[in-house]
Amino acid sequence: MKYLLMDTNIFLDMIIDRRNNVSKELVNTFIKLLNFNQVKLIIPSIVAYEISKHIEEQLFEVDKKIRNAIKAIDEIYGINGYTIEGLEVKDYKINSKRELNILKEQYKASHVQYLEEIQSLVQKIIQHPNSIMIEDNDILNAACLQRRIYKKAPFHIEKKESFADGLIVETLLHIEDLVSLTDEDRIIFVTGNTSDFSDGTAKDTLHLDIQKDIVKKNLENKIKYVTQFSKLVAIDLEGEAKEANLYEEFEKEFRENEEQERLLLDAELEDYERESVGLSSLGGFEDNFLENFRESNFAETVVGLFEKLNKCYSDAEELCYFYSEELPDFISAIEIDGIKSFITKWNELFLENEEYLIESNISGIINIFDTLQSKATGYDFSECITSLPDYLEYGNNIRFYGKNRKKYTLEMDELYLSCDNGETDQLDITLFNFRGEPLGMGSINLTYGFVEFDDDGNVGDACEEDIEYCTTDITSALENIVNEFEESIESDKVILEQLRSEFNIE
Repeated sequence: MKYLLMDTNIFLDMIIDRRNNVSKELVNTFIKLLNFNQVKLIIPSIVAYEISKHIEEQLFEVDKKIRNAIKAIDEIYGINGYTIEGLEVKDYKINSKRELNILKEQYKASHVQYLEEIQSLVQKIIQHPNSIMIEDNDILNAACLQRRIYKKAPFHIEKKESFADGLIVETLLHIEDLVSLTDEDRIIFVTGNTSDFSDGTAKDTLHLDIQKDIVKKNLENKIKYVTQFSKLVAIDLEGEAKEANLYEEFEKEFRENEEQERLLLDAELEDYERESVGLSSLGGFEDNFLENFRESNFAETVVGLFEKLNKCYSDAEELCYFYSEELPDFISAIEIDGIKSFITKWNELFLENEEYLIESNISGIINIFDTLQSKATGYDFSECITSLPDYLEYGNNIRFYGKNRKKYTLEMDELYLSCDNGETDQLDITLFNFRGEPLGMGSINLTYGFVEFDDDGNVGDACEEDIEYCTTDITSALENIVNEFEESIESDKVILEQLRSEFNIE
């Protein structure tokens, strides 16, 4: 019997293909292969969880790509005074956008149906009689944690959380404790995630850390590593597929993977040429940008201002309690014959602050309570999110509050990078006020750079890569919000201390 342990990415590739369509044929053909009873599927619970978690994300990616295609068409421009027969840029843009908008609406209308259909396909696989669900247990979790502590693959990559991948590895290593195997049984581990599981110099070979652990478990003759679904079926399951009369049904996938491999090789060559002159690989540019953003002066400035806002929220809690509970309770306890004296002291204290001055009679007390209630309401953030992050990731749209609980939003463009030689991208960032009006607008401009080699292999034309932050308007506007809030807080904290001192409020 052949047991297949397939990573999440393999399942997602089977379910949602590269052309953004549900691959019913491939999934149903694979289910037929399971029906043949010579192949069983091992599914760690973390994989089942991640499939469910990422399905909707993948569908939203389809929608995002359609919207970005529409945006890209908007950026096409013509050249005045120069025309090409049969090509009018304006007409092309109108027609193309019309078709894409129809596609967008159709996809939006069918989103729920797509999601239900995909989830149904997934359940057919997970609940198949030849699928074995492996639940997490204390042994697997402890082994995974130890793996993480020692930074053994897949935990060998810095600043990357790989606990799910670690559980998959430990499931593989503990397979004999989890599944009853015979001497003839074989386990095939299938993943496209070569960065986490493969050797750095040979993508079709498991990382040395994992190989060593397999040897320790005496599983080297039982486990095979495969990095493509097409290779799995064409080579490792060829006999089973042919015997089940399914080989031809898989051929379409084989052809598509061959084309994908060709494109991948071209991209790898392009990246090699870029890296040879100090440019980032296009495949890794997005990760490099995300790291650059986290460490940028913009992110550092925003996080610093968020820290000040968090301090304001903490001080506001104290002020809210003082204005809503502490001071009203003190005033309510004043005897009738002491009210006049209290009002006199109150007005003397606020002689230069007309906001707090009241009439020298009993109605003045009512005015005080109204003022205190208004102040308490302005500082009541109990129903608001008042814990801003101490780090900033690109794409995290953040809502926060300023003076008088006015709401603001920091919004970032969706991260969709073209990552093409010689091209540029612009990511817009906007700070909106509580009315939805932009207070500050900025952008991050990415230049990917390029390099061209002449026939002798020497560098010809070239352009450096660059990430430029044009975000001064945003940080200035955010700083104004923080300063206004801090000044309000400090002013009322002074009044709080004056009142406590003057009236001996403990």
